[in-house]
Amino acid sequence: MKKMVLVALVMVTTLFTSNAKSLSSIDLGSEGECYLFYNDEELYMVLPYAGIYAQIDRGLLSYADSGFQLFSYDGKSRLFITGSINQEFKDFQSDGDNNFDSDSIGSFYNDNVVEVSSSSHFSEYIGGKKVNYSADNLFKCFVVGCKCHPYWWNYSHVPWVEGAKGQGIGESVEIAFYDPVDGLSLLNGFVDINNLKLYKENSRVKRLRISDLTNGKDYTADFEDKVYFKYVSIPQPTTRVRLTIESVYKGSKYSDTCISAIMDHKARPAAPTSSATLPKKSFFERMIEDCTMVQQELVLDKYFNDGDLFSKM
Repeated sequence: MKKMVLVALVMVTTLFTSNAKSLSSIDLGSEGECYLFYNDEELYMVLPYAGIYAQIDRGLLSYADSGFQLFSYDGKSRLFITGSINQEFKDFQSDGDNNFDSDSIGSFYNDNVVEVSSSSHFSEYIGGKKVNYSADNLFKCFVVGCKCHPYWWNYSHVPWVEGAKGQGIGESVEIAFYDPVDGLSLLNGFVDINNLKLYKENSRVKRLRISDLTNGKDYTADFEDKVYFKYVSIPQPTTRVRLTIESVYKGSKYSDTCISAIMDHKARPAAPTSSATLPKKSFFERMIEDCTMVQQELVLDKYFNDGDLFSKM
């Protein structure tokens, strides 16, 4: 089994600057030692412990033809999966070896799942070992971590792959939960950090129907054709859902349609309303308050090459 590597969880928040442009933030470290702030036109890197920040070339953060988001500089790249759940990867391969050994890991981050089933699933033999792309794989993307990092990426997991003929239109997954949920985070397609090309080679969901079996309601969710965790809201808390493929992005090599992971969000009581005024400064403005603006090469070298993001300049 490939050694699991702890990766920093990254949080994404939508913010508003004084010029009314929205910026999203990515926390690149476990202790808030480095942030990216970005929108479609702008990209900033802030290293608050080092006391520096810079506006950097927006083109350094982009989605590659593989469907994955890369942050690249000076011949080095980091891979981000962002959205409602986010991960940063230093090591990844476009066309590497598959290491499917999920069954040897006993503690997956899926304690709210009673059962999961599907209308069909695909299986095959790889290196003499049978690999089942069954629906329970959807909850094996993460393993239980530690107090600071509740879950870690499982490099050896595989997705659910439907097993019907054609593109899998009409195939479904049904999930029962112990506690009611009011949202799901879904990672579409075949996402393998050791073999990035599998995402585009296989079919991906374009539109998904979400059937709330507890309350008898149906909803739909549309996916962009890129690797990210999409949050799907369920208006009424539910303990059972069915997800049905309605349309797909066709794979370049295979007709199988895949979904890699699901994380459920437990329903919580509504937060009490407050009449307090919102802070005047955005998160970005607070982050750079005590920082000095420098040339982009200084922050990029420190992030990609120095490794010590805490030291002052």
